Amino acid sequence: MTPTLIAVFIGSALLILLLGIPMARGKVPPNGLYGVRLPVTMNNRAAWDAANEHFGWWMIVSGLLSLGAFFLGSFLGWGVDSIATVYVIVMMLPLAFGAITSIMAAYRAESESKSKGVGGDSDLDASL
Repeated sequence: MTPTLIAVFIGSALLILLLGIPMARGKVPPNGLYGVRLPVTMNNRAAWDAANEHFGWWMIVSGLLSLGAFFLGSFLGWGVDSIATVYVIVMMLPLAFGAITSIMAAYRAESESKSKGVGGDSDLDASL
């Protein structure tokens, strides 16, 4: 395997993992570039926090599983095609599941915040 491929496999897994850490810790404020940006999350801080913290954990899982798949495949002597196939599957499945469940978490948090009378549209206006 070429050094370039090794860098791509490891680099992309680390990027996903490292971008997920601040999200999972609730350190990413509402913005237009980074995070789960849906109408519900952009208009409701509780929804933003719920969706991004939830998806951040799935990004961390995805990054760790991808690194594990790469190193396991390399250790076992798999070919590049086999490593790439398993790598993409173990990277994308947690991200897809995380995306779906993060949307659900956002709508659940929006509903709960509206029933409590907090986190409405004006909640994000000052931060954007």
